[in-house]
Amino acid sequence: MDTNMFMQTAVKHPGAFTKKAKEAGMPVHEFAKHVMANKAQHDNHTIEQANLALTFEKSAAKMKKKNTHKHPTVSHIKAMLAAH
Repeated sequence: MDTNMFMQTAVKHPGAFTKKAKEAGMPVHEFAKHVMANKAQHDNHTIEQANLALTFEKSAAKMKKKNTHKHPTVSHIKAMLAAH
């Protein structure tokens, strides 16, 4: 199963973890870190949701880094034009 398919099927109730984070008065990332650091205070389902949220965050960061295009410098453009 590729990553995109996993991500599409992993979330059974979209927004449920975000709702928990809002109820705790924290952004999703902060709440996920809090849950993982305090597992004894949370049920297994919430721990799994937190782990998944952090996994999605890492995946999004990798995709963003992969899709970032560097703009050519002026000297690079001049060199390309001079070559033609």
